Amino acid sequence: MTKPGATGEFPDGKINEHDEGELNIGMRVEAGNVIIDFGKPVVWLGFPPDVARNMAAMLIEYANRIDPKGTN
Repeated sequence: MTKPGATGEFPDGKINEHDEGELNIGMRVEAGNVIIDFGKPVVWLGFPPDVARNMAAMLIEYANRIDPKGTN
């Protein structure tokens, strides 16, 4: 697994002057919660549509590990 945090890369170019570049994100289940580890302080995130959909699917997948029937 890749360590969470900044990579120093701009794979889709720089969005704006505040863009700090690509960020590896870790996700896990801990104490009944889905934890997203950014590896550094983060003010905002920007995703192309396909990456946003993948992130949403991952959140649902990890939530289902905690509560498969969606009862919470």
